[in-house]
Amino acid sequence: MMNRQKIKVLAVIFALCFLSFSCIVFLTDNPVTGSKRKGSYGAIAIRDNVNDFQKMGTCLFTRAYLQRYYDNSYYYTQNSYEEHREDFIAKLTQLLQENDSVDVFLLAHTNYYCEWIRSVDPALRKKIHLVYNTGCSGLQQKEIWKELGVSQYVGHESRISISPVFYFFFLRRYLSDGSLPFAVEQSNTAMHEKLARIKKLSLHSLDIPEQVENGSEGTLCSYK
Repeated sequence: MMNRQKIKVLAVIFALCFLSFSCIVFLTDNPVTGSKRKGSYGAIAIRDNVNDFQKMGTCLFTRAYLQRYYDNSYYYTQNSYEEHREDFIAKLTQLLQENDSVDVFLLAHTNYYCEWIRSVDPALRKKIHLVYNTGCSGLQQKEIWKELGVSQYVGHESRISISPVFYFFFLRRYLSDGSLPFAVEQSNTAMHEKLARIKKLSLHSLDIPEQVENGSEGTLCSYK
């Protein structure tokens, strides 16, 4: 078991790592490019109650891509865990009714939004093409999402993860290429490469424990 002191140390490391990482990736990463997705696609995303800087960064990054690549999309930012629950369910239902398929992005720490989505009509839930979950230990929910009838789920194994690093690469590669296996594989590789570069540039002062880094990889679960 990790004691509180170790957790605080890891939190500081992750924060410094992410700031350094952000500067580097914006200067060096060249994601694949593609045309706007065709067909009837919808998307919905939700960001949990974190600090204002994280909320703003996630919103600016995510909304731009959702608006560009989807026919219809909604984005929510919470100030408390239950905030937007009813509206989120209503808008997801609307998207499922109006589109051929819908992607769901759960941009939050360990979460249980699966209980929200459980209240959606099971017949409509079958039109959920992807659920992506940044939450730590999110991979533990893979059987729940299978039960709910979604087509594919991407989650992270580690209970302390740096999943936002993966997400930064994943969203762009998935939307520009359309292939989930490709996006997950390429994003895992890009995450490791950039973290290795940060370690080197920081003279290993920003080393991430190997178990945490590997556990931050995205894992694709395909059910159909």
